[in-house]
Amino acid sequence: ERVLVPILFNGPGAYGSQWETRTEMVNASDEPIAFLPEVSRPLTSLAGGATASLSGFGTRPTGLVLFMPRGADVRFGSLIRDVSREQDELGTELRVVRERDAGAKVVLSNVPFDSRYRLLLRMYDLDGISDGVSIFMFREGAFRAFTQTVMVGPCADDRAPCNSNLPAYRSFDLSRVLAIAEPGTWRLEITANNTARRLWAFVTVTNNETQRVTVISPQ
Repeated sequence: ERVLVPILFNGPGAYGSQWETRTEMVNASDEPIAFLPEVSRPLTSLAGGATASLSGFGTRPTGLVLFMPRGADVRFGSLIRDVSREQDELGTELRVVRERDAGAKVVLSNVPFDSRYRLLLRMYDLDGISDGVSIFMFREGAFRAFTQTVMVGPCADDRAPCNSNLPAYRSFDLSRVLAIAEPGTWRLEITANNTARRLWAFVTVTNNETQRVTVISPQ
């Protein structure tokens, strides 16, 4: 089973921020599990009840896909924080996503289009195959659609599975949409061209003054 870790990043960001990602994996069973960090690499074992940090995978700002035994009792915790402002807040939790939670359509509700915030939409395909998606916005009495955008992955055709731990990925700066969409709260729908795709997406909302980040993800 593919498991998506959306961000592994340690380094500088905008406005003097310094980001740190803490992601760990816990084997909640009593038996060891063997998983593939990548199809072309050997199995890695995690003992029963043990915890492992994913920092060994290095910086993966566009995500990491792990190949886990289907049905394994593995739990994750992922936190990204700005250590330059740790006196003000601990950070933001990022959900680690299993392939059964992904699908050809992603719905994100209550996305605030407001000039006080920077909005970045991050989109992933767990299978790593380059393909197109369409982005739609809805609110009462209004609708906006964007031209198709291509998510770029390590595989360029319909072969499945793609034997890489890199997902297909594309980010989209939603802040520029304020030029054509009225301020307020909108619902976003991201739809894959191919209904077999397994998409995931979320929006980061960054306050222009405090640089605090809120994550809006599918529920």
